[in-house]
Amino acid sequence: PELVAFQLHPDIIASCGPSTLRKTGGLADTVFDVDDGSIPEERKNGFVFEGGDERSLDDALDRGIEYCQERKEWWASMQEKVMKSDNSWERAGAEYERLYRAMQSAM
Repeated sequence: PELVAFQLHPDIIASCGPSTLRKTGGLADTVFDVDDGSIPEERKNGFVFEGGDERSLDDALDRGIEYCQERKEWWASMQEKVMKSDNSWERAGAEYERLYRAMQSAM
């Protein structure tokens, strides 16, 4: 059997790999579902579910396992893309500062 690794995220820890995440809290702004047609391809980086029940989690995990087993090249490129992404506080802080300055200049 092949080992499949997923990160399951409550909203209190930071993302650092392909993730399975309930769409809630701060990580909802960081993890974007690979099957969401409204998200640009370059931002897609995980498997998101919205329900708070076991079935919703199972469905997201099943999708991830299927991608890993049946789309090996895609999975490897996703791992590489996610490992290179910058979700640091330094980047987030710079973005918050940019927004703050833009709001100040608009006043």
